[in-house]
Amino acid sequence: LPSAPHPARGGTSVRFSLASAGRVNVSLYGVDGRMVRQIADGGYGAGLHSIAWNGRDERGGRVAPGVYFLRMQTVGHQETARLVVVE
Repeated sequence: LPSAPHPARGGTSVRFSLASAGRVNVSLYGVDGRMVRQIADGGYGAGLHSIAWNGRDERGGRVAPGVYFLRMQTVGHQETARLVVVE
């Protein structure tokens, strides 16, 4: 679940690979555990995928600089990666 660029400035691209097709949920969380933005939620085929995130929260506002966590969930698997957002 790497993102690029990292640290992020105004957005980033979240990349992931699936061994088989399935439902994927990718969400961004603050260090306080609250969900900041759901980036993806749907079915994806096997292979490599890239999803753009524009650096905004659920309400459309820019997220504050700081540390966030990207969580990817599929059936039977969960992975978390740290993301640093800078001004």
